[in-house]
Amino acid sequence: MPRVPDSRLLYASRVAYSIPVDGGGMPLPPAEYGLSDIETFSAGVDRINAALIASAEEGLIVAFRGTLPPGGKDPLRILLDWLNDLNAALVPGGDLPGRVHRGFLEALDSLWPLLRDRLVARAQAAPAAKLYVTGHSKGGAMSYLAGPRCLAYLRQAGVANPVAVHTFAAARAGDQAFADGFKAEL
Repeated sequence: MPRVPDSRLLYASRVAYSIPVDGGGMPLPPAEYGLSDIETFSAGVDRINAALIASAEEGLIVAFRGTLPPGGKDPLRILLDWLNDLNAALVPGGDLPGRVHRGFLEALDSLWPLLRDRLVARAQAAPAAKLYVTGHSKGGAMSYLAGPRCLAYLRQAGVANPVAVHTFAAARAGDQAFADGFKAEL
């Protein structure tokens, strides 16, 4: 069994920070990142939420962008993103177990309609490929929420790709009931 592609997932998480707000072209990552067929998505208030789907040697990767860093070119978008992080009330997760961070759930919900059908299509085209869900910071928390949702949506579509979640410096996504449910599923 191949080793988890930690460096490739870190690269994908880094590339997610390059997703343009305006839907314009994204700079191609360096070839050594090993990412191909990259599709990007952005949504939410001022499109502060972003994700990508990419192919790699190890499988398919969904990477969520973390919180926009301070000092960037668009202070209003950065402020909105940080306020989203502070929206930390625990709410029922709907299709997720337990209670989860409202801001991260809303961020995932804003992207999900854009991602889900492309995710199924990509998984159907590579039925043996493992799906890695990843992200840094806020993107890592969104990955914890997205992992079970991806697994359920793929199964509902009749696709059996295995799903794994690997994060980098992720914020806490939910309560103990969420964590227990997550561990039971993934």
